[in-house]
Amino acid sequence: MNKHSHNNALSHHTKREEQHHATISTTKNRVIPTLLSQQKLALPINEKKEEILEIIRHHDELIITAETGAGKSTRVPQFLAEAGYNVIITQPRVLAAMSLADRVAEEMGTRLGEEV
Repeated sequence: MNKHSHNNALSHHTKREEQHHATISTTKNRVIPTLLSQQKLALPINEKKEEILEIIRHHDELIITAETGAGKSTRVPQFLAEAGYNVIITQPRVLAAMSLADRVAEEMGTRLGEEV
């Protein structure tokens, strides 16, 4: 089987299937698919993690603005949870809230309903 035919055979998988079939890495005793781990670490908000946590330590409120897809809704709650904060997130629609919770649980390597 040449390289092209091998790639064509793999192209039938959906992106979500590829995430679940990817090589597994561990982070803080959690198992996370490598592709998902790479995606979450590439988000622009990660560059501001320490700054966000420092501001939260000294202030009760923080407003974060960033472009769509920067990681505001998925990564910031994880930063806070990892730092020991209890996190509650609201969304304007039930479907949006459920999708967000599912994504955060997946990124954290936990089942929905356990930590998230």
